[in-house]
Amino acid sequence: ITVIVGYSGGSSPIPTPMGEILIDPTSNLLFTTLAVPDGGGIGHHSLAIPFLRDLIGQTVYTQAAAIDTGAIELANGYDLHLGL
Repeated sequence: ITVIVGYSGGSSPIPTPMGEILIDPTSNLLFTTLAVPDGGGIGHHSLAIPFLRDLIGQTVYTQAAAIDTGAIELANGYDLHLGL
C-alpha cells in the first residue's frame, strides 16, 4: 500500500528507522490518500487528492510511505504530479 499525506508545513529531514520525515507532523494535516499494491517493483499510482477549496493556492508539503507486511518505509524520492 502506498500512502501520501499532505501537511501545511515541511521540515528539515528527521532521520528515523523507517526513513527521513520530510513533513512537519505538528502542522495541519490537509489530506491523506492511499493506493493498493501494484505487484512490486516501481509503483505507479494515480491517487485522487481531495477536492477541497482550502487547498487552492495553499503550499502543501507531501510525504509518501510504503506499507508492506506491517513494515513502513518512508519515501524521500518520488514524483508528485498534480493536475485536473
